[in-house]
Amino acid sequence: MTDSKREIKFSMKAFLAFFLTFMLSLSFLAYQINTLENTNLILSERLTQLEEKQTELQSFLEKNYGVSSLEELEQKLKMRYTGNPFTTELWSGQLQAENITGMHWYTYLSGVLQNRTDVLAYPEQTATFIIRNDTSTNDVYAKNTTSGQIQYGGAWDAGGVDGSNASAVIQAASNALPATGGKIVLKGTFTITSVIDWKTGVWYVGEGEDSTILDATGQSCGIFRVADPTSRTKYGGIANLRLKGDSDQVAINATGLVESTLINLLIENFEYAIFLDGNYGGTSTPAIRNHIENVKIWNCKYGIKLTGVKGSGQANQNNFYNVMITTNVANSIGIDIDIGSSNKFYGGEVAGATTGIRINFYDNWIFGILLENNDNALNLTSSSDTTSNHIDAFFTGNTVDINDDAGANAKNTIIKNGEPYHSQITFAMLTFTSYTSVSADSTVYIGLSGQATVEANAEYVVPFDCVARNMYVIAGSAPGTGESFTYTLRVNGASTDLSVVVSDSSRTNSDNADYITLSAGDRVCIQLVTSASASSTVHSVTIELIK
Repeated sequence: MTDSKREIKFSMKAFLAFFLTFMLSLSFLAYQINTLENTNLILSERLTQLEEKQTELQSFLEKNYGVSSLEELEQKLKMRYTGNPFTTELWSGQLQAENITGMHWYTYLSGVLQNRTDVLAYPEQTATFIIRNDTSTNDVYAKNTTSGQIQYGGAWDAGGVDGSNASAVIQAASNALPATGGKIVLKGTFTITSVIDWKTGVWYVGEGEDSTILDATGQSCGIFRVADPTSRTKYGGIANLRLKGDSDQVAINATGLVESTLINLLIENFEYAIFLDGNYGGTSTPAIRNHIENVKIWNCKYGIKLTGVKGSGQANQNNFYNVMITTNVANSIGIDIDIGSSNKFYGGEVAGATTGIRINFYDNWIFGILLENNDNALNLTSSSDTTSNHIDAFFTGNTVDINDDAGANAKNTIIKNGEPYHSQITFAMLTFTSYTSVSADSTVYIGLSGQATVEANAEYVVPFDCVARNMYVIAGSAPGTGESFTYTLRVNGASTDLSVVVSDSSRTNSDNADYITLSAGDRVCIQLVTSASASSTVHSVTIELIK
């Protein structure tokens, strides 16, 4: 091969090498350009998000604080850091100084420490103590939010208070508050073994009925009571809690409570859920001007009890909003206004009670309550004090809607399902008489004109819708020692709860507790059952029909 041919061959190889290098460089440059474009796009999106957050923060600060930046807010509120960074506990969801060495911003308003960290996600709240149940050790501790230190309880029984005793820790924190009170925030579930004395100005605040539970089940105690009814607890509150207990205890004994608040509570399984008494041991301690709102009461014998002594301490001028009472307890009363006036109930419901609402005093107001599936929805007692009440309620599914023993002259106003309701009128007194003697060991049916062994021959047809009540019976002679007569109202061939037994040496008896709803066209009679050796005698039964 000649030298010229070798040179051409070398030149071609050099060119190809250069060309490949050049193309690779172009490809790499294109990749870098594409990467830069993507990076710019991401940065642009992030910048847009940052600007949106900045706008959101600025809007929040302008609306709530009248400033446009955090710097202005800091200057306006004179914020400063306080507390031990290793022990200061903040609110749920925020950065915890117990876990890292961090700083949190606070301010003092009215002498109370307020946490202002992360104000957008976690609005500020105030508290004097935070009480938590440490589930890892089953110890309860109360942390002072000013010092940041655990002051009572905990695993080492701080302050000489047993950390395993939730009641003791809560009470110690309550007792440590000044005379003006303060807020105690409760987190978790607590077993209550002794009732907590509620002092003036103290607020007990949980995180909701599913998150904060005070449980006294099986402990023979209530949850809260006014610390000293004669001095009276004022201006306090109980909020956002679930209270559980026993059927012979009082959840909240508010004897002598004044201008305080119960809000967002679930109370279950007590004898009394909320007990407002205006007289303590003969001393006038009016329970007055309290605010109760959004309270659910389950399976308590008495939901709301208002009582006292007439003219010497009553439960007056208390306002109730949206109280929901549901119970299946025997002899229960949803709302019992025994001794108290100028109390007002707005909205809510009473369901399943023996008596939905009982009113035994004057000048109380009930608006928009639903009374559903109660035995006796509304009972106005025959007391001379049961006057000038105003009831505007909705009734459905009750055995008896209204039992107005106060009568028309009591000047109570009743609006039933949007229509004016007139006091009950006795439409008829039915008297069932056997006329001839009924022998021992017999079952007969007594109608308005005699007895029969076949029920159909003794039945009377009711001509209008009404309620049967107040059964009174009298026999010509007593049944005898160990013997009895049993009288039962029968409706359409079936026995009812309106029934009376006369036994031994008695001749008379009555049932004034039961009510039987009758419809036009129902067939009624009295079934009489005499015991094996009862005397042979005549019988008479009287029943009142009301509308």
